[in-house]
Amino acid sequence: MGKITMKDATVIDPKTFLSQKSLEEILSIVQFGSSVHTLNPGDIDLCLVTRRGVFFEFFAGEPFARVPKNVDISLVREEELENTDSFRFGSHGVHLLLSLQDGIVLHGENIFLNMPAPTTAMVKASILDRLYDYLYEVRKLETLREEVEHGLKKRWPKFQRLTLFLLDAEDVTFPEVLTVRDSVVEEQFKKYGLQYQHKFTPIGFEHIWEIILAHNSQS
Repeated sequence: MGKITMKDATVIDPKTFLSQKSLEEILSIVQFGSSVHTLNPGDIDLCLVTRRGVFFEFFAGEPFARVPKNVDISLVREEELENTDSFRFGSHGVHLLLSLQDGIVLHGENIFLNMPAPTTAMVKASILDRLYDYLYEVRKLETLREEVEHGLKKRWPKFQRLTLFLLDAEDVTFPEVLTVRDSVVEEQFKKYGLQYQHKFTPIGFEHIWEIILAHNSQS
């Protein structure tokens, strides 16, 4: 399953919550993530890129007072988009650049398309870095169980799909792997001696993580 069309996707009009002045200070608004690939997303992820030199002026206008609860906004400054090698998106690296390049433009241009696409090796390294963050949270479970476990349960299906990409599973590409069916993940996992698990468990994460590390140390 690939990206659905803008006609079918659940999109939001930025004009419904941003003033005209705020829109003039924004270079690009890109919708990305699950809402671009699924018909019934849990939330809508938007990336707003402010124009060079207006970031603080943009904030002074309290631009997000009317943002709907199901809209998750991330801000990037145009000044931060220097090149692919240095790209960061919060705790995410260049693998998120691919998702943004694959997104739906709601305002302006998709500025991320002006940056060279990262290599497969760069994407793998970026995803591994992100999974180290997941691992840190998994190992905090005993001290912050309720707070941490909620986020991990939500990410568990994504983690198992990212595993296929990191294991070089046949016909798997990123970000398309994030939308493959459970049955496909289950069948692919069997080739690596893994069992697809619908329910998150810390020990299940550790078993998969061990295989990821072993595979990538041999690559």
